[in-house]
Amino acid sequence: MLEKTIDLQEPIVGHDGPISQITLRQPGFREIMRLGEPVSRIFTTDGTMVSVTENIDVIRQYIEALVRPPANPLLIEQLRLADTMRIKDAVLSFFQPAEAPKTTDAKSTS
Repeated sequence: MLEKTIDLQEPIVGHDGPISQITLRQPGFREIMRLGEPVSRIFTTDGTMVSVTENIDVIRQYIEALVRPPANPLLIEQLRLADTMRIKDAVLSFFQPAEAPKTTDAKSTS
């Protein structure tokens, strides 16, 4: 199973002391079907992508679902800006290899 470990710039405090790393597991079928895509893309009719919009609420839900071992959401709320952005980017990176360019296959029938 693919995991990503993020070294925190500012450790957070858990019940057992400071936490200096957060590990996220790769999302699976259940999370993807329940939460959907973490970004929305808009394409022109020729398949050119013109806009990408992050869905912050979905990204938050992915972070909460993927943290290993499962953590109390209150621990995650201690994250500072830089660490939050790095964890958000780690979640988004799980979806990048699966992306395929949109193309239109125009075949004419006579």
